[in-house]
Amino acid sequence: MPVGSRATLLALAAFFVVAPVAQARDVWRTPAPGVRVLSRTDHYRDGSVYQLYAAFVDLCGEGARFRVTAPDEKRISVPEWGERIHGLAAVNGDFFDVRPLRSVGPLCGNGQWWTPARVLQYDCMLVGGPDRPVSVERGALERVQGDHSITEVMSSQEQVVHLGAVQLREEIRRGGRRPRTGVGLTRDGHTLVLVVIDGGEDAPSAGASSRELAQHMIALGVAEGVRLDGGGSTTLWVKGIGLVNRPSEVLRRVANHVGVALVAGAGVPAWCQSTGAAPR
Repeated sequence: MPVGSRATLLALAAFFVVAPVAQARDVWRTPAPGVRVLSRTDHYRDGSVYQLYAAFVDLCGEGARFRVTAPDEKRISVPEWGERIHGLAAVNGDFFDVRPLRSVGPLCGNGQWWTPARVLQYDCMLVGGPDRPVSVERGALERVQGDHSITEVMSSQEQVVHLGAVQLREEIRRGGRRPRTGVGLTRDGHTLVLVVIDGGEDAPSAGASSRELAQHMIALGVAEGVRLDGGGSTTLWVKGIGLVNRPSEVLRRVANHVGVALVAGAGVPAWCQSTGAAPR
């Protein structure tokens, strides 16, 4: 079989495996420079309705800075945190313990490490800093802590997308469809994609399984992506819009958050300049 034909067939096969819906009704908004927001309502193949919201944030925009909750910013809602950091967009972060309030995995915000849990639970880390690109890191925590270019660390219980393909660990118990939050990066690393899918009892949206979350993220162009806390914590806030989705509970104050801040006068991040990315 010719190489071109084989590549075409593989691409078509990947589409039908990945795409969780037949046809989506999309609404796009551009509420702030460097930010595009998608609202999508459609059906899964079993007929269940889902509502997905995604914010695409240009990490190489003027003043854009990847941010994670600092220790003195915890226990507030996603909209409150977004406003506090002068954010462009933000979602809830990873799972956390209530008493004492702390993340179950490693966490560092604005260069400040959180007091760790007695037993750390995590699969990977979403890391970044003013002088380095955002990336998903696996492996030794000591290596991440020793890298002084890293000022932001968000732990995740599972990396669900790797190299543009679904990646799920068999040993992790995930449950079925529920509200979900995911964060990912496009292949060039220049766009952060914040994704939430509404759900919950009596909600008009069915939610998503971990696999469906990964499939949605891939369909949105995510090459590397992680799953964060879901359920009643699932919340997306965007500058110029406010609260984007409909959380399944009263707006929850969560321990940690992740997003992109707008730093006045900061210019294009240094790592974008080193990779030749121009402001968009």
